[in-house]
Amino acid sequence: TDERVWGIVLEEHRPRLRAMIDVRIPNIVRARFDASDVIQEAMIDATRRLPEYRATPTVPFYVWLRSLTGQRLASAFRRHLG
Repeated sequence: TDERVWGIVLEEHRPRLRAMIDVRIPNIVRARFDASDVIQEAMIDATRRLPEYRATPTVPFYVWLRSLTGQRLASAFRRHLG
């Protein structure tokens, strides 16, 4: 089904997204939030916003997904660090 394929596509990118987050989270903050939670939130955003991306894909898919993940990471920093 489409949902299964979508899940596979997202999971293929999880290791790269995890690496991106790991280099951006200072050790002092690691205990406050989990990178997996940030990735999960970004994947929920991607699922919700996929029609928008498909209508006008101005960047490669991974770049778009990385951008959503970066936005979620910034939000986590704000939420946990004020």
